[in-house]
Amino acid sequence: MGDKTGLADQIRASALAGQNKIEDSVAALERALPAPPPEFPADGPTPVEMLLAAADARSVRDCVDTLDGGTKQAIALAFFHGLSHGELAAHLREPLGTVKSWVRRGLEKLRRCLDAAGAI
Repeated sequence: MGDKTGLADQIRASALAGQNKIEDSVAALERALPAPPPEFPADGPTPVEMLLAAADARSVRDCVDTLDGGTKQAIALAFFHGLSHGELAAHLREPLGTVKSWVRRGLEKLRRCLDAAGAI
C-alpha cells in the first residue's frame, strides 16, 4: 500500500508544483494589470487566468506527447487511477523494474520539458 500511495503522491506533487508556479505567475500578472472593468463577473476566471491555463494545458499536452507509449500509459494509470508500481506491472504485463524505470524516467522527462516550457 505504501508503494501505491508514494507513487501517486509523487506524481501529484509534481503536478501541484507546476500549478503553484502558474498561480504565482497569475498573481504577478494581475498585480501588473489594472483592475478589470466592473462588467466582468468577479466569480469567474480572469482573461489572464484563462490565457495562462490554456498555455499550461498546451505545454503539459505537448510534454506528455513526447513520452513513449509504455511510459505515457504507466504515468497516466498511476496518476488517474492511483495504481502502484506492482499494480502497473501486472496491468501492463511488464516486469516491475521496467515499469519503475518508465515512471521514474518519464517523470524526469516531463519535469525537464515543463521547466523548459516555463510551466514549472
